[in-house]
Amino acid sequence: RSGTLCFVTVIHDYACGGALAVRERQDVVYREAPTGGTPTAAADPPPAGTTSRQLTADATMLFRYSAITFNGHRIHYDAPYAREVEGYGGLVVHGPLQATLMALMAAEIHGRAPTRFSFRGRSPIFDDAPFMLHATEDDDGLSLWTAREGGLRCSYCWCSFSEGSRSGGNCQKDSMPSSCSTRLCMPLPASFHRWATCSFILPFCWSSFCG
Repeated sequence: RSGTLCFVTVIHDYACGGALAVRERQDVVYREAPTGGTPTAAADPPPAGTTSRQLTADATMLFRYSAITFNGHRIHYDAPYAREVEGYGGLVVHGPLQATLMALMAAEIHGRAPTRFSFRGRSPIFDDAPFMLHATEDDDGLSLWTAREGGLRCSYCWCSFSEGSRSGGNCQKDSMPSSCSTRLCMPLPASFHRWATCSFILPFCWSSFCG
């Protein structure tokens, strides 16, 4: 949150049969390399969610997720590079992978996919230790977050399941600024569901962690 920052907004539209099915907005922040300084004091860890699950991401899983999402960044599969060049504590668990797992957990809890999904990454998770996935119901949706065991929230999301949220308005919950927001603009056609299922990305991730 200091030094030179560059803000980039990326919008993805996914159509099926000529109709807009999903719109995703990503707000990405790039910063210059850190130069050291006094670290900020750590805040108290948040309480556990009403639903919690321990997960482990190993090098094989991170490599496979990189491959199926066409992500060539070496911090996810080249441990010496991640540590010695980028200065991380190990292989970095993808932010989109964490978002995928939270979306799947939300769908498992409610028995169907959310109509709106907002996600924000705050701190990296590495492959050197298990991490936790938490979920808690709130008044108008479901809040989920990932955290290192006994540590702070690393990423979090909010999602809604109301049919009225499929069109119009801002898909972000006001109290949670988001780095990635996805809105389902219409009921997804069967062909889109078949593509998402047969692509094996989501089923593969869930079964690899929890199967």
